[in-house]
Amino acid sequence: MSTALFVDVVMKWPPGSKEAAPEAIQRAADALGRQDRARLRTAMQQRGYGADQVDQLAKRRAVGAPRQRPENDPFRAITRPTIEAIANALGASEGLPADPQWWTEKRVRDAVNAIADAYKTPTTARNTISQFRGALRGIGVGDALAASGRPDITEAASEAQDARTTARIVEGINLPYEWQRVGDIRKRLEEFVATGVPTRLTAGDVAVALSARPGELHTLRVGTEPGTVVGMLKKRGEDAPMQIKSCVGPQLAGSALTRWNELDARAKTQQIKSLGRVLQTSGLTPRDMRAVGAHLYTRQQTLESPHRTEGAARLAAAAALRHAPPAKTSIDHYSRVRDSGPKLAAQIAELPDSARQELEALLQRFGVQN
Repeated sequence: MSTALFVDVVMKWPPGSKEAAPEAIQRAADALGRQDRARLRTAMQQRGYGADQVDQLAKRRAVGAPRQRPENDPFRAITRPTIEAIANALGASEGLPADPQWWTEKRVRDAVNAIADAYKTPTTARNTISQFRGALRGIGVGDALAASGRPDITEAASEAQDARTTARIVEGINLPYEWQRVGDIRKRLEEFVATGVPTRLTAGDVAVALSARPGELHTLRVGTEPGTVVGMLKKRGEDAPMQIKSCVGPQLAGSALTRWNELDARAKTQQIKSLGRVLQTSGLTPRDMRAVGAHLYTRQQTLESPHRTEGAARLAAAAALRHAPPAKTSIDHYSRVRDSGPKLAAQIAELPDSARQELEALLQRFGVQN
């Protein structure tokens, strides 16, 4: 937002004016982008403009453009520029036909090649090709689908994804302060269950207790069988019950989920957004809470066991994430050494800050390096 525009607003349309904003000022305000519009609103409010004047000159716009394509368009999941690229490659001036007979192997192959040319990153190209293949399958295209494969893109996307995953594993994440101790999480969830009143940490507490994805905070619900949950994302047969494996125990996790589901969808969304703001100081996002939940469940299992093996920790994490047991690898044969060290570390992790400081001072006295 330019300073000149705001000066014009103040000089030509002062706070409290009952007249409509001058046409030239209104045109200039309408041309502002979202961020400049927000700055103009803030500046006007600070200058003493009322809500009516602020809304008249810099009304908030709805997020996102409305969908123009009809719901029965089989290709609506694909972006408009990509549709245009496919249509140009196929000479389909009137758009992509929904007639399955029109889609020959050559046209399918040319369309996939157009998608590959339209994207610089193999991951995006692979995902879009998958969407396109799903659209063709939806309209009844049969044998011609065999021409939709691009093994080179699939392989490149897998390599890129593997590299990113490896980098994320090596980099790791730090436990946010608010979720460092299971005892703190348990205490907050017990209060939430008793009162039904969420705090800025409730969405994170529920996500950690259930090792849940952010989207699953809208879909998970307690199953009919005791200690189970249904509504998982990324699973075929979404309503198949899965055992709750939680750092706070299945009973409290289930009670907290029941309370959470008493909130309406808008309140849940606001709580998840609030969680995002809390996590900004740690450099994390709500999706990282799933990893935090699995980690804390393995810690709790360690506290309940006199010794722990690395293999057992992997199995516990998979159970908390509602994954199938991980496939056995050669390293599993060597991950069966029992060690009491992890239990001691888990006990220390649950200590209050003051006790940790005393312990750190003791370690320094004995010359133990950090």
